[in-house]
Amino acid sequence: GVDACGSVFAVSAPATSFTVAPHVPALTVVKTQSSATNPPGTSPANLNIGDTVTYDIVVTNTGSATITSLSVTDTVNAVLTGVATIQPGGFGAPVTTPVAGDTRYDWAAGGLTMTPTTAYAFRITGTVGAVTQQTTVTNTGAAAATSLCATVRTQSAPQQFTVQPPNISLHVSKTLLTPAAVTPGALVQYRIDVFNNGGATIDNLVVTDTLSPLLVNVTTSEAGAPPFAAPALTSVAGTGSLYVWSVGAALGFIPGQTKTFVVS
Repeated sequence: GVDACGSVFAVSAPATSFTVAPHVPALTVVKTQSSATNPPGTSPANLNIGDTVTYDIVVTNTGSATITSLSVTDTVNAVLTGVATIQPGGFGAPVTTPVAGDTRYDWAAGGLTMTPTTAYAFRITGTVGAVTQQTTVTNTGAAAATSLCATVRTQSAPQQFTVQPPNISLHVSKTLLTPAAVTPGALVQYRIDVFNNGGATIDNLVVTDTLSPLLVNVTTSEAGAPPFAAPALTSVAGTGSLYVWSVGAALGFIPGQTKTFVVS
């Protein structure tokens, strides 16, 4: 006789013979990545900070055996934040494990009746977080399946994208608000505008202005530049007075924003 896996367990006297092919377990794992501007299958090569990335993992029984248990694993790069998952029926939420700064997601289910050609789909979605240098993110999905006869393992082809760090750029303009020709004792007033025209949120900033010694009774206003306080003042021999405004951390100076300082 021949059992379900093709093993002969008894042999009669030679007469006639036949061959029984065993049920063979086999899997394919297909992984795709997409973003809001790149639909599935296009595998975006370059993404930006803040983009949403979706990984779809499809595990298909391509063998002739019925699979009774299946595990699926995916290690997600730490660049992705706010990760959410979707899994098929019969699978609970994945177990997460820190791995060298990244996070591994493990789905597992037993008692399955995953017949040949059956496919299960898993999804991971996250947002591209901040990077300080050009970073390439590579991701591969893997699966292991057990049938009555054997266990098989396989993995997908890798998917990857590259994200660039934001550029830091400022534009500073200084405007004389009062007439260019004045008499002694007249008010002179300047406005300094610092514009964040880059792509990064600036956490610390120093603004300086050196005023002529001809200007006296100087006052400043930081109303248009929260959370800056009054500047530090230093006398510079032969030059005048150096005014220094600074915020050392957590400024939150976002792209497109302007900080305005007024000197009178």
